Order: sequence, then structure tokens, then C-alpha cells
Amino acid sequence: MLPHDLAQCEATLNRRGRPARVLSRTGSTNDDARAWAAAGAPHGAVVIADAQDRGRGRHGRSWSTPPGESLAMSIVLRPHVAPSALPPIALVAGLAARSGIARRCSSDVLLKWPNDVVIEGRKIAGVLVEGAIGATRVDHVVVGVGVNVARTAFPEELIATSLALQGGELDRSALALDILDALDSELEGWLLAPESIGKRLEPYDWLRGREVVLESGTAGVADGIAGDGRLCVRVGAEVLLANAGEVKLR
Repeated sequence: MLPHDLAQCEATLNRRGRPARVLSRTGSTNDDARAWAAAGAPHGAVVIADAQDRGRGRHGRSWSTPPGESLAMSIVLRPHVAPSALPPIALVAGLAARSGIARRCSSDVLLKWPNDVVIEGRKIAGVLVEGAIGATRVDHVVVGVGVNVARTAFPEELIATSLALQGGELDRSALALDILDALDSELEGWLLAPESIGKRLEPYDWLRGREVVLESGTAGVADGIAGDGRLCVRVGAEVLLANAGEVKLR
């Protein structure tokens, strides 16, 4: 049986005509959305779950989704772009997640390149993008968004926070609907002006000005986001452009 807030969300999505599957429990909303996309789910279709048993983040890390404590949501997108233009879509989704979260708390909600939403350096949400991408065309992508909502305790090794810990509103239905609306808007803006992603991220760039170390071992100072979504890292007088990967503070 669905919790009240997600039952409300399902009813609202049905009224809006957005294809939706809202589940009390599943293995992974991303896996569900990918299977649905392969079976023909349209652009904008969404899977939401109260709990996940096999939720995951980037690099195969697990993403914990206990019942009633988080928002786990995956959206099917079918953007008409070349595969080479697709990488910034994680940043587009990050902007949408940031927007929805910022409406529910007074904290300064920022983005940590390439796919985290943070408050005071603590992760409150993450984005995972997967899809069916060929050499010349994008069939679909699935954008997974996980948000810590009512959770108040995390394993010691996680630097994380939640809306509850930030004194925010905990209505997952309203949060999901706001993120979906923001994603529609952000996606439209990005498709009209793909090179604008760096400027749109600039006010929320948590890494900018911080000393970082990339996966390659290169150390430097984060210096903004390029128009193609790559991280600018200043190393002496040179600026390197880093593709999506692990970034650690120095």
C-alpha cells in the first residue's frame, strides 16, 4: 500500500496525463524505468518508489532508500541530440533537483559537479543517468534522482544531510512534482542553448574556488563549468577540462 504522500503524487500525475508507475517497493527505479523505456515508454514517463532494495549511485555505489524516508524517482527521456552532446544532461537534472529541494528549505542548496546536490558540503541528493545510446543516435536515457527527505541518521562514513535535518518540508509528492516540472523547464532551456549549461550552473557551483584532485591524480583549483559541461580546473597558468569522474577535495 502506498504512503499517503506518494498516493497523492500518483493521483496528481494521472490528472496531468504523465505516464507514471508509483510503487511501494522495488529493486531499483532506474532498472524499472529502463525496462519500461525498452518496451516503449514515452518521453517524460516516471517511476517513483517509497523504498528500493537495490538503489545505486555512480560507480556502482549503493544508494540507501528506506521506506518513508527518501524520494526515489527515475524519468525516461528521449532527447533529440547527438550522443556526443548528451553528457551535460546529468547537470541539467541536477539543476532540476536543486530547484525542487531549494523550495522546501531555507538552506543554501548548491551543486557539486558532476551529479550531487549539497548543503554545506553534505550530500542531500544524487543523480544517476543511464540509457540506450548508439554511435549515431540516442534511443532513450533514464535520469534517476534520489533525495534524502525524512532521514535523520546516516552511516558515519557518509557526508550527508536531509530535508529533515535542514528543517525543511517533507512532502515527497510536492517535491517530486516540483522536480519534474523543473526538469521539463531545464531540459527545454538546455536543448535550445546547450552551451548555456555552464552559465546556468554558475550561481550554484559548490566546487568553484576549491582545491580538488581528479581521478587522474591531477590537482588544481576548480574554476567553473564549461559550456559542454566539463569541469574547469586551473593548474598553474593552465586550465584543464575534466570529463565526468570522481572529484575529491584536496
